[in-house]
Amino acid sequence: MSNRESDIFSESFLKNLRFEGAIQDGGPLFIVGMMRSGSTLLETLLDLHPNVQAIGEYSVFNANLNTLRNHLVTALNGNSKEKNMDKVRDIVQGYARSVWRDMHDSAARMYTSDGNGSNDIDTESPPSHILDKMLFNYKNVGFVHIVFPHSIILHLL
Repeated sequence: MSNRESDIFSESFLKNLRFEGAIQDGGPLFIVGMMRSGSTLLETLLDLHPNVQAIGEYSVFNANLNTLRNHLVTALNGNSKEKNMDKVRDIVQGYARSVWRDMHDSAARMYTSDGNGSNDIDTESPPSHILDKMLFNYKNVGFVHIVFPHSIILHLL
């Protein structure tokens, strides 16, 4: 993390934002890091697990990240700190629910059929973990931690 990012996502800042996310069971897995570091092999191996569904390098998380950032800045710049944290909580939980729903939709769209006519995702019991392999999300690890505090982030170098 660069100095600027570590200044923003300091331990005290994250501690103030530590509240339960909207996703209680399971959640996203993130593979971040450098190219040519074995990320595709790791993604393939994790995708073999019945409770994991990979969505490749199509990062749903990043789709509205600028909007999330702008809403957080606006909410944190108000007068009442207690009221602002309630707003922040609502913003973060809404974003988490939206991203989680979009990740499941993406997984269903991408893997409904493996080309042989067999379903690759069980719509009756969807996977508890969706794997997002957007390597450059290492720049957004602070936001990932705020939105999905219980997610697993695998950083490959």
